[in-house]
Amino acid sequence: PASPAPGAQRAGSGAIGTDVESLTIALADYIDFFNFETSAVLAEERYVQLRHKWRGNATGPESEPELAWREYGSGSKAAHVMARIQLLSDILFVQVKDGDWMDYRDVAEVNGKPVRNRGQRVLDLFMSGAPDATARARRIADESARHNLPGLHRTLNLPNTVLFLLRRQEQSRYSFKRGKDEVIGGRQARVLEYRERARPTIVRTTGGDDIPISGRVWLGAGDGRVLRTELRFDRGSRKSLIRVDYQPLEDQFVFVPELMWEWYEDRIREGEQVENTRYYIQGLATYTGHKRFVVTTKETIK
Repeated sequence: PASPAPGAQRAGSGAIGTDVESLTIALADYIDFFNFETSAVLAEERYVQLRHKWRGNATGPESEPELAWREYGSGSKAAHVMARIQLLSDILFVQVKDGDWMDYRDVAEVNGKPVRNRGQRVLDLFMSGAPDATARARRIADESARHNLPGLHRTLNLPNTVLFLLRRQEQSRYSFKRGKDEVIGGRQARVLEYRERARPTIVRTTGGDDIPISGRVWLGAGDGRVLRTELRFDRGSRKSLIRVDYQPLEDQFVFVPELMWEWYEDRIREGEQVENTRYYIQGLATYTGHKRFVVTTKETIK
């Protein structure tokens, strides 16, 4: 197994500072710790995706009843919903090389119908020690992404994306400032805002245009644990948001994803006949049954 990164030994050592520099260091330390402690964690993901008519700005997943999971598939949908899909998947948080990790989604059911034999396919692949484990897992992830509703960004709709983007070695890409403290899940949180300033940007249009990202991270005031992350990116008049809430993992210090809520503002595609050209894509993923395993691989991301 990999040795813990330097920051992994400092995370959780006590209350964190209130200035921007202290908060960015605390965040980097915790991400190091998170990477080490969650390699590897497997969870079950229940993911509902909607495409619906514009009804004003989305305020949270609780404001859209159609995001609720249905045990027996998609069923009928409300009049304002243009498309609805729900995916049952295994999702694995795994270290793939020194200091880095990735999330892998392996869809098992679409609207209650199996698309493969249920099993921990991605986990079994890594535990087998196969030399091409990372490449094969990427193919599984690409295959699973094809089940998304059109318009969902297949490389960003994963729960730990923000933690990957704000690693210590990437923080120079951003400007940071402190936001107003908030309470998340009964815990006092320091709010750290970030905005991408480096070019070219991480997210780009198919034509190569820059799409700067921004957002916030909520850090526990008493220990520096990440309680919530937010990712925003704007494409002119089209705005998007992905929010992830975290929960404790058993009796461990580290927190793991509990839910991921996202929305994407977009426009009706050419040829579609509807009254309003604006619409939303929304998604809500919930994570349960987290299991920890020991996974080792010497595969390198290219």
